[in-house]
Amino acid sequence: MNFSDVVIILWVFSFFSFSEGILRQSKRWQRILNLFETGVVTVVTWRANSDIKGEIKVLTKFFGYMGFATFIFFVFSLWLKSGSLQSVFGIVFLFSFFSWFSFKWTFEHLKQLKDYYPMFLLLTLAPWLLFLFDLIEPRAHFLEIFKPIFEMSGIAWGSPFKIATIVSLIFLGFFLLNYFFTWIIFAPFPIFILACLWISSRIANYLRSKFNREVVMDISIFIQLMAPIYLYFAGR
Repeated sequence: MNFSDVVIILWVFSFFSFSEGILRQSKRWQRILNLFETGVVTVVTWRANSDIKGEIKVLTKFFGYMGFATFIFFVFSLWLKSGSLQSVFGIVFLFSFFSWFSFKWTFEHLKQLKDYYPMFLLLTLAPWLLFLFDLIEPRAHFLEIFKPIFEMSGIAWGSPFKIATIVSLIFLGFFLLNYFFTWIIFAPFPIFILACLWISSRIANYLRSKFNREVVMDISIFIQLMAPIYLYFAGR
């Protein structure tokens, strides 16, 4: 969609306000105008009174249910051996799952981190537990299991304390890197949706508090006059 498309849409919508007096002379167009005004008022009122936190929860559940449903349809399409259905349901499922996880990660972050705590603590503390076991029983050489990591990375093999420290830092760095890239990948989409919900709510509140038919008429006249001029020169 380019700017000319936006101008045409504004031109069409402003026509109803600009030609209201003429259109209301027809009972059929009067019903259309009433329906249009009712729809606009309903949308503005809905966004002005919106509960953004509640809407985020609804969207999270919606993407979760849609992902579950499309996964079932995707499995069913495999049974039908329909390539077109597999593509459609596969794409919708991936989008739904991505959206659901993105919303859960961004807006229910603490709950998501609870699932990572046990693994994070286990891998980070495991080298030190093995270090203690080696102190208790030096002949066991539990830390030897990490020797391939040192050989692949080219790090010199050293004392048990050095080995435990390096391995623990490697695991810590892995988790921090994974945590950082998870935010980069999954956070932009839900933050964009949140921004759209917040901006639409603010605009709706402004329109409801500042609504004035004279201002609307002035804007409609301006659009009706300038839109065809702009489209004429844009098309040359």
